Amino acid sequence: MALYFKPILTKVQMVFEQLKTEVAIARAAFKSSALYQPKVFALQTVFSVVAVLVTGSFIYAGIFFMPALILNGILV
Repeated sequence: MALYFKPILTKVQMVFEQLKTEVAIARAAFKSSALYQPKVFALQTVFSVVAVLVTGSFIYAGIFFMPALILNGILV
C-alpha cells in the first residue's frame, strides 16, 4: 500500500513546499512594501476616509485610493 500512495504523497509534499516558498516571497514583498510602514499606512487611511466622506461611496473611495497606493509606493 505504501508504494501505491508514495507518488501522491510526494506530489502533495511538493505542493506544500511550493506553497511555503510562495508565502515566504509574499511575506518578504509585503515587509518591503510601502504598506508595511506605519506613516504611509496612516496617510493612506486618512486619504481613504476623506475620499469616503467627500464621495459618500466606498467604490469611489476605492477608485481614488488605488492611485494613491500605487503612487505612494513609487515615491517611497
